[in-house]
Amino acid sequence: MTKGLLLSASLARGVRKIFMIVLIVMIALLQANPAQADNSKACYDLFRPVEKQALKIKDYGGVWELFENGASLRKHSIVGLHLDSKITSLIDTINYLCEYQEGLPMTEVTHQVVPMMRKRGREGFIKHYLALNHSIEVIEVWAKYTEYYEANHKRKLDFSQTKNTLAGAQKYFERYSTLAQHINSVNDEDLRIKSLGLLVPLQNVDGIVEECKALTEDIKQFIGMDPLLKQANLENSEIPYAPYLIGSGE
Repeated sequence: MTKGLLLSASLARGVRKIFMIVLIVMIALLQANPAQADNSKACYDLFRPVEKQALKIKDYGGVWELFENGASLRKHSIVGLHLDSKITSLIDTINYLCEYQEGLPMTEVTHQVVPMMRKRGREGFIKHYLALNHSIEVIEVWAKYTEYYEANHKRKLDFSQTKNTLAGAQKYFERYSTLAQHINSVNDEDLRIKSLGLLVPLQNVDGIVEECKALTEDIKQFIGMDPLLKQANLENSEIPYAPYLIGSGE
């Protein structure tokens, strides 16, 4: 058991050191080039090395698959699935921040409703879609979104704040990678112990499950509290789901 804890601590230190080196180097390169105008590219340059570590794990089925591969962990695999879902949500939201540093996204719905509102005005907009047999309640949602887009589409994100968000997210990716390595080592140890006809120590399983739950909750709280991540999710929530709208305009 002591040997397993020492191995886990060593893995954690190694992963943390790699992440810190990558982040420090990337920030130094960006600061050395103040003329860097493309904040989206700068954001991706910072995030890609960190994201890559998580994607390597996800490419092999994520932490859920690692749980499934361990006989003693398999019954807890739903815990791994929840963690994979949260790390994916964090990746997607940060990618949104990188992609849309310089303004709101122009979606298919946006392409449809914004030009229509500009052309016809609010009253004409509503009459147009009523004539196409859409309900007034749904049309009002589209109109509200169009007005939101017009008021905010030129917004720019503070890149210094973006870097703070990336720095804050780093530890969750570190923990995700360290946890995956720990699970792999425990799975290997399980096989060795069982090959000797011995019982796997429950402490190994319990510790992994608890860390998995804790990390899932910590990521959830981070997404809910970080100002830019909250803004990204708010902006996405404003986009109406309207698959039936596409292609209905003039």
